[in-house]
Formats: sequence, C-alpha cells, structure tokens
Amino acid sequence: MKIELRLAMAGPFGLRVKGTARARIIPLASALKKMGIEAKVLIPPWDSPKDSGRTEVIGGVEVHNLRLPGSIPLIRHLLISLSLARNCLAFRPDIIWLFKPVGYTGLAAALLRPFKVPVIVDADDWEGKGGWAERNPYPLLWRAIMPVQERWSLTHADAVTAASRTLQSIIWSMGFPEAKVLYLPNGVEPLPLLGPGQQKAVALYTRFVEFAPDDLLKIWTKILEKEPEAELIIVGKGFKGEEEEFLTKAAQAGIGGKVRVMGWMERDEALALLAEARVAIWPCRDNLINRAKCPAKLAELVGVGLPVVAEAVGEASSYVLPELLVDSGNYEELAEKVVMLLRDGAKARELGAKGRERLLSSFLWDNLADKFLRFLEEIGLG
Repeated sequence: MKIELRLAMAGPFGLRVKGTARARIIPLASALKKMGIEAKVLIPPWDSPKDSGRTEVIGGVEVHNLRLPGSIPLIRHLLISLSLARNCLAFRPDIIWLFKPVGYTGLAAALLRPFKVPVIVDADDWEGKGGWAERNPYPLLWRAIMPVQERWSLTHADAVTAASRTLQSIIWSMGFPEAKVLYLPNGVEPLPLLGPGQQKAVALYTRFVEFAPDDLLKIWTKILEKEPEAELIIVGKGFKGEEEEFLTKAAQAGIGGKVRVMGWMERDEALALLAEARVAIWPCRDNLINRAKCPAKLAELVGVGLPVVAEAVGEASSYVLPELLVDSGNYEELAEKVVMLLRDGAKARELGAKGRERLLSSFLWDNLADKFLRFLEEIGLG
C-alpha cells in the first residue's frame, strides 16, 4: 500500500543503552520508507550523550540525535521535551508518532496538544500500577507522575499503537475508542537461517528482565538432571548484575562449569553464536510487565531458525510454536521439551524451520508497516 505522508517518529531515549529505537522505531521507519513514506526519526540521547547533535542514516532512514541542553536540574527535562516537540514540528509532518507515553515523549505529547498535527502514541511497555514505575528505582516523584502521564498521553492521542494484546486491552479499558487502537507487535526482517546447531547446548538471549536468577537455576538444574552433557550459552547481561548472581549460585550448586556467559554483543554476532545451540529457552514469569511487553529478542531467536521452548506469557504465545509452549512456572515440562530437542537433532531442525516460517508469514516489518498504513486510512489519517 502506498500513500504520500510525512511522518515524524520520536523516541524516548538514545540508540545505545535501551532497545526501543533500534528494535522498534527504526525498523518500522525503514519499512515505511520503502513504501514511499517520508519518515524521520528523532531521539534525545540523554543516556548516550556522546551522540548529542549527531545525525546518521540507519536502514535508509535519517536518525537525528537532538542536541542536549546543559545539566540544569528539572529545567533540563522540559528543555529536552521542548526540543523534541520543536524538531518534530520543524519537519512539517502530516503525523507525529511518539514512542512511549511517558518521559520525554510523554511530555512532548502534552506540548504538541495545541498544534493541529495529529499525534499517535505508541505503547510497548506498561509503566503504571504493576508496571515499570513500581519496579525501576525511580524517585518517588517520578513514580507518582508516570502513571498519570501514561494515562493522559494514551487517552489524549489521536490514535494509539500497542505492541501487545494486553496493552491494547488496557487502553480500551481507559475508554479510548477501540477502532483507534492498533495492535502492532514487534516484527523481524528476513533473518538468515542460522540454526539450530549441532552442539548439545541451550541458548539464552536475555537482559534478565523476564525472570529471576533463581528461576533460571531451577530450570537449568532440571535440564542437567535429564541431560548431564548439556551446556548453557547465555548472551546478554542484567541491568543489576543478575548474570553474576546466577553464576555464583550455579557454582555453589556444582553446575557452574556447564554455563558460558558471553556478555552483551551486537545483534548479528549474538544470533550467530546462539544459533550454534540446538535449542533456546525463554523463561518468563507471569506478571503484568511480561504480559504487556513484546520481546524482540524472542522473535529474533525464532527468526534465525532456533526452536524456542518458552513459558506461555503474553506475546510469547504469538511468536512460539504451540507445541513448544509451557505454562509459566512448569519447569519440569520445559526441561522435558528442551531435552527432547537436545537428543533429536532432526526434530530440532524441523521445529526450528516450522517456527521460522510461521513467524515470517505474520511478523515481517514490511507487513506490519503496511498494516499501520491501512490503519491510518481506516481512521481517516491516511
């Protein structure tokens, strides 16, 4: 589908520390650009200040890092949001798409309210009660403000995109018109078929957000009880050193020698290493944060042909084959499915290929971008 449109896409933080810009905003912008949309990405690199003022082209899309103001307490936050709103308007867009209803983009939504440019707000996490505002170590004032800001931004937008069915339902529950909320999960590009590999190894691609180190220890212990020769390859690290906590506890349990922690890597390098394993796991506690999020790393694992055994929480049920899902907390069944694939390479290849084909039929970024454009047409913004 092709329509003429100038679209300013604004993110909440820089490219280097958190994943929203690289994993969601830029792939969508790139796919839309291929369809003839004039898309520009604007981000405030407060978490990677060395990028301040830098403009680069990624995936065919111009990505502009705002120039950061001086470190003036409180006023600095307002200045960054003002700069974000001003730069969006300077692009002379037909639509402004703000990613995350809180923080700088949430404040920009309020600042843009008096202007006549339609504003779409994207939600890919839940911040309010039961969400990140309670888990992250924010100051008390921010914890109080964020749920209010989130609700205001979502209910005063011209339309909303939601990365999960859970978020879509929450936004509907706020009284926002159902027809103006689009379910738009994270997608994948056509990744090369890399896995599964021949090693009797289990892959884990994580920041230790979806589960606790103790959960992983229980899972890994059960797998080793059934398949003592298995090895665990972990790519990634936690925000609070959770990988070190897991390693310490694994060593205390006498199974530390069966674990390799590789730290953080660029995506392509990470996926090539993980695809040497025969199967991947996706541990995931059943809570509101995990139900609301849309895990890009999980989609990428499936996209390179790895069979993934996952706890069936939130969007994991959309990405993973039904036969490889288990109820959250059922570590015995999870271990059984993992060991079955470790022992049967042909079955691992079969299910890896089947899962990849299923994913690519529904979650390519090009298809999701087309879905977004059709949504704009349906609600009168296209």
